Amino acid sequence: SLAKTNYELNLTKIQAENKSAAEAQLAQAKVALDTAETQLANTKVYSQIGGTISSRDVSSGGIISPGMPAFTIIDDSSVYIEFFVTDDTVSKIKPGTLVQIEVPAAGISGVSGNITSISPSANPQTQLYTIKASIKNTDGKLKLGMFATVGITVETINNAICIPVDAVRTDGEKNYVFVVKDGAARQVFVETGASNDNEIIIASGISENDAVIVKGQDFVADGTLVSIVGNGGN
Repeated sequence: SLAKTNYELNLTKIQAENKSAAEAQLAQAKVALDTAETQLANTKVYSQIGGTISSRDVSSGGIISPGMPAFTIIDDSSVYIEFFVTDDTVSKIKPGTLVQIEVPAAGISGVSGNITSISPSANPQTQLYTIKASIKNTDGKLKLGMFATVGITVETINNAICIPVDAVRTDGEKNYVFVVKDGAARQVFVETGASNDNEIIIASGISENDAVIVKGQDFVADGTLVSIVGNGGN
């Protein structure tokens, strides 16, 4: 009968088409929901590190261009100190080398740090190599832009004779010191080694038993009569 035919047609074809259309609409709705949720999630900004916000370049209601930084965050629990060395020094250090750091502005002295990176090439203008060292900053005293003094041990010499740098005089390309012998100042030529701001190594020319004049050496000459008073020379 016609009624039976219409029923079977509705059951087998029309309902199937309606179900397929409904499923397609549901799938589209799910895609739209996922897109909306992704866009909502993108409105939340997360930092990859913990730290302190040092600058904010956006405000509520503002428009952000692609690539524009929204915030600058500083993690100052440890900081990097950048300094420069010559070619004869860079060959004697490596990552992990211990350095001694002083930062007068922060009242910090004698703090240890470690070299983390060494530039593979020198700056073409200065011919110096850039070195970075890390230092803990748990108390927050160190601030960006502070100046530091860095000391590096590049060589260890045992049983060396060291005297004050100012005790060594120069005659052309030769170095000499004055020592006290038989009550008179005697000029002795020496070979020098490594030095720092205060002391210099004497590689040869004097022995550890020689009395080197370390004060007033500018006022004596070879043969000047002098006398030793107490534990120092004059």
